Amino acid sequence: MKKSEEQKADTHATPLPEGFTAERVKELARQHGAVYPVHVRKDGRIFTGLFKKPTLSIMSAAAAMGGDDAIKQGRVMYTNCKLAVDPQVDQDEELLFGMITGVGRLFKVLAAEVGEPFVVEP
Repeated sequence: MKKSEEQKADTHATPLPEGFTAERVKELARQHGAVYPVHVRKDGRIFTGLFKKPTLSIMSAAAAMGGDDAIKQGRVMYTNCKLAVDPQVDQDEELLFGMITGVGRLFKVLAAEVGEPFVVEP
């Protein structure tokens, strides 16, 4: 059963970044497709970011620019997928790292099944 557009864009049940409204989230969803909230808890508070799902192009750029440095790779993905975050996130390394980790989980790696080869008998 598919959710209606109204339900998909309903943000009342989830905290939004500081100064954001449900209407603004709907605008982002119209521009970028699905908008994913990522929440990080620190000192009893919830900090929120809104992100688009990383594409293969973004992940490729992150790998190329970050090289062997996973933090650099994560920052590239974070920067290219970020639509909005609470202002404190970009000022606090723990919050930032939490968001980077969340963004990395947006792209689902699916399991593939490989069958036996088709062989033509001589």
